[in-house]
Amino acid sequence: MTTGRTTTKYTRVYIDGYDLSGRVRSIGPASCSFAQVDCRVLTDEIIGYLPGQANINIGALNAVFDNTATTGILAVGDAGKGSQRTALITMGIRAVPAIGDPAFCGQFIQQEFSTMVGESVMVNLPFMGWSASGSTLLYDQSWGVLLHANGAEAGANTSGTSGVNNGASSALGGYAVFMLFSGTAITLSVQDSDDAVNANFGLLVGSGELTAPSASLIALTRTATVKQFIRWQTSAAATFAIAFVRATH
Repeated sequence: MTTGRTTTKYTRVYIDGYDLSGRVRSIGPASCSFAQVDCRVLTDEIIGYLPGQANINIGALNAVFDNTATTGILAVGDAGKGSQRTALITMGIRAVPAIGDPAFCGQFIQQEFSTMVGESVMVNLPFMGWSASGSTLLYDQSWGVLLHANGAEAGANTSGTSGVNNGASSALGGYAVFMLFSGTAITLSVQDSDDAVNANFGLLVGSGELTAPSASLIALTRTATVKQFIRWQTSAAATFAIAFVRATH
């Protein structure tokens, strides 16, 4: 991961195992907000809020119309109206996304699919925020780290240095988002270790068996331990992306 200012051309958008980056013009605003709850008493001067009750959303996805069968924005977007979509938005820092770059992740309800005709045909996909299953995860964080950029691997990860130093071990849980772009009967996973030695990495959270195109969001319990080093893993040759959101409070 590099540091510094970046540009939107290094943003990548993945929905349910489809890479929509080459069609999307903009997405957002990606937000995590807290509704104010009226808990005032006589001596209060402002309205407070209840912590931990977050409304997380990826906003609206605006794209160029594409009717390619199965993988085009028409096929992917129109079929998703009113349904839960698993999303991973990753932002490369001064280059295409790489391990360690920030990622915005979650499961959101796609509200609509609409087209706008002008000099060209555009598509709008508004999202409504956390889906019911997403909100019950009880996580109020959506920004995580990219553990594997969209790309192919021939097999298992045996490199202890291919992971991310995620800071001191914690016991606050987290969740992983898996995007499988090609591959059949593949299990993706996140492993962790105290020392980044290959033999000492063990399973933290797995995707379950996936066949492309597909996606999975799997959450740990809120008291699960996440060790200092985390990395990607695959059961067989596949093309995929993985991100992990580690709870910090």
